[in-house]
Amino acid sequence: MVLLFEKYELKDDTTLMNDIANTILELSWFDNLGTASQETEEKVTQVMNDLNVSSFQFKWISKDELANQLDNVSLEDSPLWEKLKDIPSIYNEKIQQNEMGKLWKILVDELPEHLFHEVFEKAYEQYEDEEIVRYLINHAMYVSILISLAKLAGEKQFADTLVNLINTGNIVAGFNGEELYLL
Repeated sequence: MVLLFEKYELKDDTTLMNDIANTILELSWFDNLGTASQETEEKVTQVMNDLNVSSFQFKWISKDELANQLDNVSLEDSPLWEKLKDIPSIYNEKIQQNEMGKLWKILVDELPEHLFHEVFEKAYEQYEDEEIVRYLINHAMYVSILISLAKLAGEKQFADTLVNLINTGNIVAGFNGEELYLL
């Protein structure tokens, strides 16, 4: 267990902050990349249902195909991005209303450094290609921000759904049309 927030005077919130950090740092980042999984499809479907996205078809890509697919897949202009893009500002507003803005600022200052080292190591175990490692790190950082925001905003169900998806060891690589690429 990592205790990142003991140095701050957070009183009762220290436990919450450490729980968020530990949840994110202990995720199964990239453990099953390229291995198709019914469980992953179910977890992705749950995320898509939570976000009211219904127009998608799964397409699994292998680890070897990722380098060739990076230019073809994207979240931009996808039905998923249309839902995800507003979540940070919506959750940030809830965080401010709940007077947890200080916690969010501390989390944003502290967590990325620790997460970077964790996910870099795991990404590099899977790929030596710098572009792919950077892609995976950016993916992990974005998902971690969503999980952290959701937890601080009191959106436990959405945070848990994302945690469960990442714990499958697979990731959503992006969209191409209605095809949702999974790795």
